[in-house]
Amino acid sequence: VINRYGPAFFNYYHQQYPSPYIMIYHIYKLFGVLGSVAIALGIFFIYRDRNLKISSPGNENQNNLKALSITCVAAIFIYLLAYLYFPDQAGYLIPIIPFLLLLLQMKITVRHYRILLMLFLLSPFLVGIQKGSGIKLGPYESHFTLKGPTLINRELRLDRKKKLTEIIVSAQNLNDATKIVTASYYPLFQYATRLNPKLEGKFVGFMSRSDYNRDSLFTIYYLIDDVAEYNKTVTGFSLKNQGVKKFCDYKTL
Repeated sequence: VINRYGPAFFNYYHQQYPSPYIMIYHIYKLFGVLGSVAIALGIFFIYRDRNLKISSPGNENQNNLKALSITCVAAIFIYLLAYLYFPDQAGYLIPIIPFLLLLLQMKITVRHYRILLMLFLLSPFLVGIQKGSGIKLGPYESHFTLKGPTLINRELRLDRKKKLTEIIVSAQNLNDATKIVTASYYPLFQYATRLNPKLEGKFVGFMSRSDYNRDSLFTIYYLIDDVAEYNKTVTGFSLKNQGVKKFCDYKTL
């Protein structure tokens, strides 16, 4: 990563989002608020307990503990590199968790370790960041809530399902010579309308200038504002500049 991008890495992201924000968001997305606090506390406890004698897990000797510690650090480093290379995939951070817990167990006191475990266990269910109008934190309203990521994600899925149903019902009332540009949301509509031949071809993914010219006899809409912006980013073609209208008023799905 350093060889390829140098210091510019922190200004690089393949979808033109700020990388540091993406990384911070995905750490929260994976570990939750309490889990992120636990990681920060773990680093603090390692420093605080550095001179204390820590009881070894499983009565292992010091040589084995040292080897295990090095292995954990190496594994964490490898998966962090994989994540840095492709920072929109938080899944690369999942294998870090067992190595992180092993490392913490060897470096901090039992009391501190139990505190961290309790925070990790509660993290999916307590304290989260509720987005007011979008799935990204940056340009959208957000606030802390007592509900954890698991409950928030369930609400988001139910909300998305409701929106999809309303959009599909509205689309059924349009004439056949209509196309709705959905950009990255296309797989959702492709799956949701797979058994409805009346909607076949109404929802399309991205639309380039050549696609627009080819479909000049169609009435064309873009789904929401995000779709118009993302379509322009990917294809270089602005639907708004052509007078294409928005299909619905949702800010995001």
